[in-house]
Amino acid sequence: MCLNSSLLYYFLYAVCLFGISHSSINLQDSTPSSTPYKEYWLDVGTNITLLCNLSGVYPNSTQWIRDGRHEDKKTEFIADGNFVILNVTKENEGFYTCTDEDDDSSVFVKYKLHVRQTPGPVQDVKVVARSVMAYIMWSPGDSGGYDVTNYTVQYRVKYGFHGNRWQHIHPNIELKPSSTFVDIYLLEPNTTYIFRIWANNKLGAGEIVQVEALTKHDNTEIQLARHLLIGLEDFDTRIWLGAVAFVLGTLLVLIIAILWLFLRECRSSPSLRKPRLRTPDILKRIRTSSGENARSHFGSDEEIIELVPNIICNPTFDEDGPRRDGSHL
Repeated sequence: MCLNSSLLYYFLYAVCLFGISHSSINLQDSTPSSTPYKEYWLDVGTNITLLCNLSGVYPNSTQWIRDGRHEDKKTEFIADGNFVILNVTKENEGFYTCTDEDDDSSVFVKYKLHVRQTPGPVQDVKVVARSVMAYIMWSPGDSGGYDVTNYTVQYRVKYGFHGNRWQHIHPNIELKPSSTFVDIYLLEPNTTYIFRIWANNKLGAGEIVQVEALTKHDNTEIQLARHLLIGLEDFDTRIWLGAVAFVLGTLLVLIIAILWLFLRECRSSPSLRKPRLRTPDILKRIRTSSGENARSHFGSDEEIIELVPNIICNPTFDEDGPRRDGSHL
């Protein structure tokens, strides 16, 4: 009897251990990492409300976890179990999980927020200054979530008079998103300049990067550059486009004229004509005409055959010459 009681006790103990281990496995499968999430892209400055699926049933028993950190209900704007974010910034980016206040493993819903903003600063900005020009190079930075539309570059004298304004590059053109360098002309020699550059996207201008550079003092280079850059400020790109269009149009007309002359030569020259297909009837007419021409030149067929033996026997035979067989005697 005691033996049976001991066996029953160990059997019940094994069943309990199996049940506990099985329940722990199910609990591990329901952790927040295995729960799918909803993903949202937001522009900086907008508002959003994250809804908890069971907030209507348990409004006071829910809690929000952001990137593994519990959000305090006293400091965060949580209304009826929903998480409200006003004036979204880049710091609000991350994972948000709505769980049971007493059990973090009971995940109701998960969100992942991406915040798009203006571009970040450009990288690796370098300025190579000459006497009256400067060469600026940079590398693209963070686009902010939207594609970069263009770059803006401005400059001014560092130690100038009061109210010294920023100037745009010459000529004032829009730098493409793929641009990584620009030339600035019409600078003063031996002068310290401040250059600034930033990227732009759909939301506006990005963070500004400023660098300083001192132009050189080289009289030879100054005179040469000023001579080459005369009229650059008043240069109209439409004139250049018109000149390019004129040159291309002239080349097109010359090509068309050459092709027309070549086709005309092909039509007029028999040696360049395409050979025509000769049918059996055409070949028969060609043979007939060739035979008639031969007979008209040499006479009848009998005369041609009669001349052949005489030519073979007497190479000096002449049909029109005097007879040598004594018939003239």
